[in-house]
Amino acid sequence: MPAQGGQLHDLLRAWARGIDALEAATELLIRAGLAGPTHPWVCRAPGRADGRGVAWIDFAAVSAYVGPMSPSERRVLLFAASLSDVDAAPAVRLGDLTRVGPRRLDLLAAALRHAGGQRDAWRERARAGG
Repeated sequence: MPAQGGQLHDLLRAWARGIDALEAATELLIRAGLAGPTHPWVCRAPGRADGRGVAWIDFAAVSAYVGPMSPSERRVLLFAASLSDVDAAPAVRLGDLTRVGPRRLDLLAAALRHAGGQRDAWRERARAGG
């Protein structure tokens, strides 16, 4: 049975755990609604003894999928790929990030803080009402 919803997100977080930039990029996509089972950059495979399988985000491949996305979603996805620090991941133009809505801008700021080592950035965002 494929991982869905919360289980998929748990698998993605487990995959990214321990590398701040990768954790931040993964959490950003989860919170932005861009890390679901139908997103082609979210990869899954069997292979764990507990039967849950493994999941990861192919940040290097996201540029192949941004065409049909809204401009705001495209910017968030490319920012996450840039932030992931994965070799061959596409980059985002920083000026483009000023054209996302306030909620997504808050997500981008929290992800940047997390990547910089502030691991409680998401909790701080929640306390601030985001």
